[in-house]
This record gives sequence, structure tokens and C-alpha cells, in this order.
Amino acid sequence: MNTWQQRIRPEQIRELSLIGLIAIALLIFGWQIENFLSARTFNRITSSAAIVGMVAIGQTLVVLTRNIDLSVGSIVGFTAYSVGAQLAANNGLPPLVAVGLALLIGGTMGLINGLIVAYGRVPAIITTLGTLAIYRMLLINYANARTITVDSLPSWVVELSRQNLFSIGDFAVRPLFAITVVAVMVFQLVLSYTIFGRRLYAIGSNPEAARFAGLPAQRMVLAAFVLCGMLAGLAGFLFLARFGNITAVAGQGIELESVGSSGGCRWCEHVWRIGNGAWSTVGCFSHRLARSGTVALARYQ
Repeated sequence: MNTWQQRIRPEQIRELSLIGLIAIALLIFGWQIENFLSARTFNRITSSAAIVGMVAIGQTLVVLTRNIDLSVGSIVGFTAYSVGAQLAANNGLPPLVAVGLALLIGGTMGLINGLIVAYGRVPAIITTLGTLAIYRMLLINYANARTITVDSLPSWVVELSRQNLFSIGDFAVRPLFAITVVAVMVFQLVLSYTIFGRRLYAIGSNPEAARFAGLPAQRMVLAAFVLCGMLAGLAGFLFLARFGNITAVAGQGIELESVGSSGGCRWCEHVWRIGNGAWSTVGCFSHRLARSGTVALARYQ
């Protein structure tokens, strides 16, 4: 008993509750819905979680600096539509150019957010709430009620979300999910073992002390927003590859899911020594599990 108390501190029970809720949700949905606990459900949830997970990684970087980015959903939608329009107009566009274009668009929008927050000293929630509406308005004007359809896209884009990198029985690991997992691993290493990552923690923990210590707080906040925008742009490309049919409402609601997935990341790092990227992935999976199970339950009933 004493050994258990030494290993599990009271504050850690709060984080264990999320794992417990995921297990309970799996049991309830598996009991109520026929064949819910199957490879098909796993493949569907991981494919959808890959998009939100990519956005959540960038959101985590911003949250670590005591800020928030509510414009990521609009960035995802604008990038998905813009890249889709270019691919539809030019089917011969190389994949790397398409990905680079997505990163460029997202990074530019993130740069605008970062400049206003870091150097304009406008609160992040006000700034990104405004740019959320502005970026969405730009998308609506650009789309002009047109839809990017699957048949207008190159075959490699359509097949990207359907291919399997490898399978374990009936469980398939697809490229979209693998890309997000690699991104989680890379940024976890960056946050844990680089000067950039340690500075993000320092600025978020105590901004005034970080300034007195000579840390470039404004540049770090700007970099966090730019990276967040780039990852949202990459998520926009994944969104395009997964759905194919893109309209002006693409990406709506992703901002709230990303905030929820990245919420509590600093607490988990302190209490559990669990990487922020890994915990964001757990949060993202729980959101997608709840949504998938609720929709399936409504249909089944």
C-alpha cells in the first residue's frame, strides 16, 4: 500500500481518469453496438484522429507559451481548398510541391497571428478569434460556392488515405495516421531535448522571469504560432487526402477539438513526465472515439 502511494500521487489520479473514461467508453459502445470493437472502427478513428492530432501538435506549442490559436480550423479549411484547387487545375503537380504549398499557406497565416500577438501585444484569444473569421471569409470568397471534387484530383491524392503501410491482422496502419505519429515523435524530441523546447516551457511558466533571463520571448511566441500554422496547413493537406470533396465549410470545429486535445499538456508533463505530443494524441483519440461511438449508437438505435 505504501509503495502504491509512493508511485501514484493524488494529483495523478486526475490524469488517470481520462484513460479510465476511454476504457469505459469502449466497453459501453462495444456492448451497445454490434461489431464496434473491430478493426474497421480502429481504422476509421485513427484516420480521422490523424487530422485533429496534427493540429493538436501545433496547438500544444502555442499553449505552452500561455497563448491559444482559435484560427487553426479556418487555416485547415483554407489550405485544403487552396491546395485542392491547384491540384485540380494541374494534376501533374508533384506531391512534394503540394505539401510545400500547404506548409507555406499555413505558415503565412500563422505568421500573421504571431506578429499580432507577439509584437502587437494583442491577446491571443482576441487575435485568433478575429483571424478565424477573416480566414474563413477569405475561403468563402475564394471558393465562390464551388466544390473541389474527388474526380478532379490526381489519383495519388485519392489513394493516399486508402493505402495501407502495413497490417496486423485486420488492423491497418495507413499513411495519414503514420504521418501524424511521426510528427508527434519529432516534436516530442524537440520539446524534450532542444533549447527551443526548453525555452517554450520557460516562457509559458513565467514570462516575466524569462524576459529578465534574456530569453527572446517575442521571437519564441512568433515561432510557436508559425509552426502551429504550418502544422495546421499540413493537416489541411491530410484533410484533402481523406475527404477529397472540399467546400467552404471544411475544417469547421477543428479548433475546439485541438484545444481540448492539447489541454492539460503542461500539467501532464510535470506530473507524469509524459510527452506533450503523446498526451495530445491520447486526448485526440478520446474525442474521436466519443464522436464515432455516439454517431454509431444513434444509427444503431
